Amino acid sequence: RHRQILPPPEEWSAVCGENLSMAAGLQNKRLGVAAIADPDTITGLCLGGIGERRADGSTNVLAVTLETAQATVEAAMERMLADESLGIIVLSQAVAGRVRHLLTRHTATLPTVLTLPDKGSSYEPLQDPIMARVSQLLGGSLD
Repeated sequence: RHRQILPPPEEWSAVCGENLSMAAGLQNKRLGVAAIADPDTITGLCLGGIGERRADGSTNVLAVTLETAQATVEAAMERMLADESLGIIVLSQAVAGRVRHLLTRHTATLPTVLTLPDKGSSYEPLQDPIMARVSQLLGGSLD
């Protein structure tokens, strides 16, 4: 079944006024992309050009496997959420589940967090706190 998620364009300024004015201030600012996901997704994103190693040795990507410590994933997520040079953080759905408490706490527009389905599983919008927040802001429901 198909549902309209966005309000009609004439209502955008009422719903998104603060974000539209913020976007106007970002016109000349270059923001980066970061990712925390499974190794295959990270490889694909790096081949697409998002990988970066800074002078201090930090990177904007983390490949997560079942053996990756929870503390490592959380530390990377917290660092990326605090990084003002980032505009988008891409997470695999499995990683989003591991850092759900951090995503729920993150209310800033930037960096925007995008959740990608994992290979071998379908996307579950009911499990995505970002989709729940978008739906709530737009007055809808995911169920």
